[in-house]
Amino acid sequence: MTAALKINSVSYKYPNKNLLLSNINLEIKEGEIVCLIGKSGCGKTTLLNIAAGLIKPVEGNVRIGGTDIYNIKKNKLSSFRGENIGYIFQSFNLLNNMNFLDNVAMPLELSGCRKRLREEKAEELLEALELYDKLDSYPYQLSGGEQQRAAIARALIRRPRIILADEPTGNLDSETERVILGLLKDIRKKYNTSMLIVTHDEEVSSLGDRIINIKDGRI
Repeated sequence: MTAALKINSVSYKYPNKNLLLSNINLEIKEGEIVCLIGKSGCGKTTLLNIAAGLIKPVEGNVRIGGTDIYNIKKNKLSSFRGENIGYIFQSFNLLNNMNFLDNVAMPLELSGCRKRLREEKAEELLEALELYDKLDSYPYQLSGGEQQRAAIARALIRRPRIILADEPTGNLDSETERVILGLLKDIRKKYNTSMLIVTHDEEVSSLGDRIINIKDGRI
């Protein structure tokens, strides 16, 4: 079976600095949740961005569903990323000038999906995440937990092969964190979505089928 994500011999360094990541190898199976832990500055988020095709490694390659993403032409990489990768940010990254419905539907708008269909899909997801009564609300009007649920809906809207999450509960209180973790479990169960989650939180890491520790640039 083709892996959802395969990171092969990846190394990375900033200009004029020592290696931040050295010979990283990691494979995530379809439907598997892997949690990535390590001290601040160890390269967790950098590795996540490399897996998303946002930062090119100095060595190695990354395959999503068997496709080497760094062999894709630049003008097609964004489209491939949109179809295969959902990204959840710690800071939500919702647009305050757009309501929840439009925020969630945005990836479909960028792919050229017609308005009525993308709104229907966004409404379906927001209803499943118990946010249907917030369709017309703006991010700044609502709680952190509600904003993160909307961010998760946005990451799911195109049914990606894998979700990459960077400290998805880092800005939430303990009770809201438990709600979000339960939601991620339900998503994996319902859609068989693979996940790579960066965290320093033990409760979040308990969600993983495996826990991977990064130290001094190595797994």
